[in-house]
Amino acid sequence: MQLINERLVPAALTDLAGQPLGPPRGLLVGRIADPWPLTSCELDLALSAGETLLRGVAALALAQHASRILLAIREDWWSQLEDFRRRIAATPIEAIRIPAAYPLDHNAIVCDLINAGVLQPVATSQISVVDSQTLIDIAALSTKQPTAWRTIAVVGEVDRPALISLPIGTPIGEIVAFVGGAPLGHAVRQNDPLHGNLVNENDAVDLDTRVLYVLSHRHPLLVRATVPAHNQLARATSACVSCRVCTDTCPDFINGGTLQPHLLMNGQADSTSAMVLGCSGCGVCDVTCPAGLAPRSVAHQLAEELRRRSFRLATPADQQLTPIVERPLRRLPIETLTARLGLTAQQPAQLPHRTLIPKRLRLPLVLKAGAKRWATVAVGQRFDTAARIARGEQTPDIFAPGPGIVCAADDQTLLVELR
Repeated sequence: MQLINERLVPAALTDLAGQPLGPPRGLLVGRIADPWPLTSCELDLALSAGETLLRGVAALALAQHASRILLAIREDWWSQLEDFRRRIAATPIEAIRIPAAYPLDHNAIVCDLINAGVLQPVATSQISVVDSQTLIDIAALSTKQPTAWRTIAVVGEVDRPALISLPIGTPIGEIVAFVGGAPLGHAVRQNDPLHGNLVNENDAVDLDTRVLYVLSHRHPLLVRATVPAHNQLARATSACVSCRVCTDTCPDFINGGTLQPHLLMNGQADSTSAMVLGCSGCGVCDVTCPAGLAPRSVAHQLAEELRRRSFRLATPADQQLTPIVERPLRRLPIETLTARLGLTAQQPAQLPHRTLIPKRLRLPLVLKAGAKRWATVAVGQRFDTAARIARGEQTPDIFAPGPGIVCAADDQTLLVELR
C-alpha cells in the first residue's frame, strides 16, 4: 500500500472532482460511462482491458482504505458488459446502473447513486469518482508499466469515425488525416462538444484527451461561439421570459445546489450573488433553453466578475449532496443532447477500433494549472521503448511508445521521431 501511494502522489492523478487520489476515502466509484455524445471509450476500455481496469480499481481501493467499491456503468452498456460483470460477481466490487445522461461528473454520479437507492447522502469529501482511463493509468503505476498510450474517439464530420489507440503526443493533424480528413475550414474541439478547447493540427493528444469532435466551420456549435459575450448578455436580458427550464434542468440545482440560472437571466439575482460560483459550465441550460439563449455565458461573466473581486464559494469539507425528488426526470439524456447539438447525422452504429502509430510525437512541456514537464532526453539522442522522455511536475511522466530519436527540444515543446 505504501508503495502504491509513493507512486500515486508524484503522478498527480486526480478524481473527477479534481482532488488528488492519494488521501484515504471511504467510498471508491469507478466510472464506465462516457459523458459525451458519439463516444464509447470507457466501454471499449472495459471490454478490451477489463482485467487491467480492475487491477487499477483494486490498487486505488487499497491505497485509499476504501470500505466500499462501486462501478457505475451506463445503463445502455449494461448488457454489453455482461461478461465483465460476471468477472466481478465474486469480488467486493458492486456494479451499479446509472442513466446515460449528461453530465456524468463527480456530483452527477454521486446523485445518480443516491437516486438509485445505493447511497445515502454522504459527505462528498469521502468519495472518489474516477474514470476508466485513470484506473488504467493507476494499474500501470502499480506494476511499473509506463504511461505512453491513450484510446480516444474521433467523431463528427470525418469519413471514418473511430476509436483510436495512439501514443500520447500524436499530432491532431495526423489523427484527422488518419480518419479520412475533414471539410475545408473545419475546427476540432477536444472532449466537450459544447465548450471544449479548440485545438489545431499542430497540437497533440495529451493525458486528458478523450474525444475529438471534427466540425465544419458552419456547424451551429462553432457559429454560436463567435457571438460576442456582451451580445449574448444583452439578448438574454431582453428575451428571457423566466420559463425556468434552464433552472429545472440545471445539474447544480437538481443536485441540491443553489444555482438558478433563470434568476440570473432576468436580473432577479444581482451581481453579488454567490450562486453563480456553483456553475460547472456544463452548458445544459444552453441546450434546454427554448428561446436559444445562453444562460451559461451570463453565469460565466458574473462568476468572473465575482472572482476578480475575490469572492469565493465556501464549500464545507462535510458538504452533502441532497438531490431533489424530481431529479431523475430532469436529467438530460445523451441521446437528446446529441440531437440538439446537431450531431445525430454523424452518429455511427458502432465505432471501429483502430491503431495509429505516428511518425512524430509532439509533447507540450508547459501545461495548464501550473503543471510542467522537462525533457529527459537531448536533441539527437536515441531512446528505446518505455524510456522516460519527459519528467512531470504535477503531471505524470511520459514514456516512449517505441524506439526513436529526439528531433528538437526547447522550453515549450519536445519533438521526437519514432523509428
